[in-house]
Amino acid sequence: MPGWFGVGSALLEYTSADPSNILTLQKMHEEWPFFHNFISAVQMALFKADTDIMKEYSRLCEDRITETLCFDLLEKEFRVTESNILVTIQDSRLLSRDYLGTRNTLKSRNHFLKPLNYIQTILLQRLRKEKSKLSEEETQLAQETLLRTIKAIASSIRNTG
Repeated sequence: MPGWFGVGSALLEYTSADPSNILTLQKMHEEWPFFHNFISAVQMALFKADTDIMKEYSRLCEDRITETLCFDLLEKEFRVTESNILVTIQDSRLLSRDYLGTRNTLKSRNHFLKPLNYIQTILLQRLRKEKSKLSEEETQLAQETLLRTIKAIASSIRNTG
């Protein structure tokens, strides 16, 4: 699961219980270094996330009902987390103000990472559906390429999952 999953629901539950808790979260973000760093890490994880890629990975599910349920759950939590983080940081977009350099770095990184994710989903799909039809050499090549995509993606996303 991604590092941001569940954060939005928790923030929403906290602020729904008492709308004045929004002010408490905003004050905590401004005054508490631990909470500020936590919210910053969630912002970074959200910024690195890509709902188009989430959709591609959900298509790897065996049946369409599971695919839809998985994607809808992830997308809904993504949106809830993003909106609650933006309210907490009192901003209209993630990683603005003090994080413009990080934002630009991550944007440029995504141009290289997105194709790797697509390649990985294609390879996973191929290995699942066509493994019995592939020669041993083709299977080994696909597995080696898949491992390279895993290493490259893991190296790139590092702390966000």
